[in-house]
Amino acid sequence: MSADPTSASSTTEASTGSSSVVAKQLPPPSRPKKSENPSVLESLGIVVAKGSKKRVKLAASESRRVRARTKERTAEEESRIAVLREERVRQRAEKEHPMNSLFAACRSNDSLTIADLIGHKEVGANVKYPHPIDGLGVGAAAIHVAAQYGATGAVTTLLDAGADKEQVTEQGQTALHVAAKRGLPATCQLLIAKGANLGVKDRFG
Repeated sequence: MSADPTSASSTTEASTGSSSVVAKQLPPPSRPKKSENPSVLESLGIVVAKGSKKRVKLAASESRRVRARTKERTAEEESRIAVLREERVRQRAEKEHPMNSLFAACRSNDSLTIADLIGHKEVGANVKYPHPIDGLGVGAAAIHVAAQYGATGAVTTLLDAGADKEQVTEQGQTALHVAAKRGLPATCQLLIAKGANLGVKDRFG
């Protein structure tokens, strides 16, 4: 018995026993919708594709204006932040001695506040100012405090601001002595990398 050619269908059919599976044709994938509000760069690409020189120039000009406005906003924000930081330092200095603020910032590894305190035109904390510090004795400076607490960020900021890595307390201890005594290898390595003298001896030899 011959097959009837008119009985063929557009679907593929596989039979197993008395059951059959029909593979249906899937609809074609839908294309993503274009953005109703294309960006400047997208607009630039569109007009280039269309070959309109005038529109290309307009789109490029708009792109430059956007970049310029962004730079202006960034500069204004940085300026406002700088003013707020200066005011914060000034108010803090009114409540306590600037050196106390500096030592507190060293203990908490607050490099930003350290830089503000040192660079403030009115406060101007002295990074080499010697002061009696608990656990360090008389003559300790900010670099000793930072080393005592393993505040490597503070140590770096202080050294960049002119702190003396060889400054000694009345017991003859440098920041390296302090860090070594506390068992702080990262701080010791930093000070050595910055050129700390390994041959300096304190009062205890």
